[in-house]
Amino acid sequence: MAEDVELTTERGDTASSPARDEVQFFKITTLSGTGSAYLNGLKRGDVIVAIDGRINRHNLSDLLTGIRVRKEQETLVTYIRNGVLFSVFVTGYLGLDAEVATPDAIEECKEIIDREGLVGKSGCRPYSVYINRQNKCEIRDNTPSILALVFPPLWMLSQRYVEGMIGCIMVYVVCAIINFWLFVLVYCAFSYSVWREQKKFVDMFLLRMGYRPYMRLAGYSEEYLQLALLKDRVELDFMYPSPEAQDYKEKNMPKDPNQKDYLL
Repeated sequence: MAEDVELTTERGDTASSPARDEVQFFKITTLSGTGSAYLNGLKRGDVIVAIDGRINRHNLSDLLTGIRVRKEQETLVTYIRNGVLFSVFVTGYLGLDAEVATPDAIEECKEIIDREGLVGKSGCRPYSVYINRQNKCEIRDNTPSILALVFPPLWMLSQRYVEGMIGCIMVYVVCAIINFWLFVLVYCAFSYSVWREQKKFVDMFLLRMGYRPYMRLAGYSEEYLQLALLKDRVELDFMYPSPEAQDYKEKNMPKDPNQKDYLL
């Protein structure tokens, strides 16, 4: 069984908890458009089950306050959507209201947790998921990369944005031909901008390719998240699917192309 997670209240003391064997799962009922929960992809109906990789045993007030007083420190929130476990990093004000899950729902959530296992905070990285109208899906690691500062074109290639890489190199070549110091100035300024705003650059790259932000998740690898996403929406297609994702899709994709029961 996963251990309890300790949260700190605004006064600095440890948040009170129910009995040790009493889990507290919360079904989201409302979301604020400015809250960290909404901005990181949580939806109404999602059931919050764990904090920082540990089953939650705090009441809703202590849970929300404990996350808010951490301010800029990231908290890993695990929730269940359509019977699938997802995790995401959040900070500060969550901006949500929720109701306590029913006993039957709690037992069902426990079965899902026992079957799939919780994601721990250690070694877990933030990812963004993008989707287009053809159900093509792209997953991008949001961990800041020093490569973006050292050599932006190579970082763009690592993000599978070949068009941007070629354009960047062409700009560098033109600047170097005109004036060496112009090249140095452009190189340093652009490198710093890309390094500071990596997430925004990735959003811009994929928007140009027809993708829109779909979810923000946390996980150990892109392959891990591919399988979780397919359990939620089996019709998704990935550019570089893992062998596990391919096997899952082959086993669960409806044979009849007219069957749409699997769509959300």
